[in-house]
Amino acid sequence: MLRPTTLLLRTSTLLLAVVLVLGFVLGLAWLLTAQRHAETNQQALQAVQEQTNRLAHLDTLLVRLLDAESGVRGFMITNNPVYLGPYQDGGSEVERTLAELRSDRWSDGTQRASFEQLAQLVEGRWKLLTCTSNAAPCRPPMA
Repeated sequence: MLRPTTLLLRTSTLLLAVVLVLGFVLGLAWLLTAQRHAETNQQALQAVQEQTNRLAHLDTLLVRLLDAESGVRGFMITNNPVYLGPYQDGGSEVERTLAELRSDRWSDGTQRASFEQLAQLVEGRWKLLTCTSNAAPCRPPMA
């Protein structure tokens, strides 16, 4: 027959082992959950960064186009070629920005189609600015 102290010792050891195993299992579950959250947060952060870059490119496109239009308008009013600076300097920037936006991964096909439509309008506007700044007769782009 076991002594009461031996029985108490075995029960305490068994209880301690159960608590340790349970603590290990809970800790492991916590670590796996934290890893999953970290991966999800990383994916969300990457998506936000891609959208931020895309918005910055679209903003650059808008600013360059507005600057070029204002410059050509100034040239038309004053006939001073100094005003053509933003138009002359902005062409390569507009082309580069359109190329970068075209190379982006668009997760939504509708957004991609809308961008392509916008790109056609920008290119048509740029051709119209070219015609206007050269004071040469040309046909306006088809809408």
